[in-house]
Amino acid sequence: MKTLAIKLHRALLDFVHTVRAFSRGTAILGKGGPLLGLLSQHWPLLLAGLSAIGAFFLTQSYAESKVMQERERLLPKGGLIEVLVAARDLGSGDIASPQTVAVRRMPQEWSLPGAIMPLDFDSINQRRVVRAIKAGHPLTVEHLRQGPAEQNGVRLEPGYRAISISVDEVSSVGGLIQPGDRVDLWGSALPLIQPSESGISSLPTDRTPVAPRARLIAENLRVLATGAKTERRSDQAAEQRGPNQAGTYATITLAVPVGLANLVLAGQLQGRLGIALRAAEELPRPAVVERRVEKSAPVTYAPIEILIGSAEGGLR
Repeated sequence: MKTLAIKLHRALLDFVHTVRAFSRGTAILGKGGPLLGLLSQHWPLLLAGLSAIGAFFLTQSYAESKVMQERERLLPKGGLIEVLVAARDLGSGDIASPQTVAVRRMPQEWSLPGAIMPLDFDSINQRRVVRAIKAGHPLTVEHLRQGPAEQNGVRLEPGYRAISISVDEVSSVGGLIQPGDRVDLWGSALPLIQPSESGISSLPTDRTPVAPRARLIAENLRVLATGAKTERRSDQAAEQRGPNQAGTYATITLAVPVGLANLVLAGQLQGRLGIALRAAEELPRPAVVERRVEKSAPVTYAPIEILIGSAEGGLR
């Protein structure tokens, strides 16, 4: 563009000089019309106008070239790429979804190792964030948990608490319990409390031995984890372990409704809890059944009568 403007400017100057020489020649010979006479009289104005036009194109070409040079200097050599970034501040436990992830263009040299491209969104959709990330920062594989959030058994619904209880080979049903299973919790029955004549409740004094009884504390509880494992074993892995080799763990973590958390924790403090594994074909009930302990009505006492008398014992 710059070279073309220079050539155009030179061509205009040559044309003006040619017209000027031709007008002078015709004036000397006494030939030519009014137009040539006008050109011979006002050739300085014509030259100035053509020079201004050439200078305008030349200046525009120079400005465009400078802008292109500055743009090339500012832009990174690798160009711009599109990456997935956090649409808002994400904390540990949030889910990667179209509502929490956005697409941004950024210089390639600024991209972090392991940055996720828009074409890879399906592979990270519904995964759980394990490291907090600020809004606008690129998402990397280190920020996300491997595996969908629905399969890792860790996410708690509102109104639930994660409670871990100690188990052994017997209480864990031989190690057959896996994350995602449904279980029932059983505990020992509480001893009967008898109220005394003074109104103070106490345990039976005769200590008569009674047959052990069990009471259902909670049912249909979802297993979040067995030990540190939050994912189920595949059927192929179970076959490789063999029929007599079950999982080994000392604790299981359950999703317990807030209303039953007190009973489950009290059952642990009272003694050993029994765990019953529910059948996989049994549909979970919409709500966990809560067993409530009936409380006796509070004992009320008559007000104390106050007698006021004289020294001789007479009443006033």
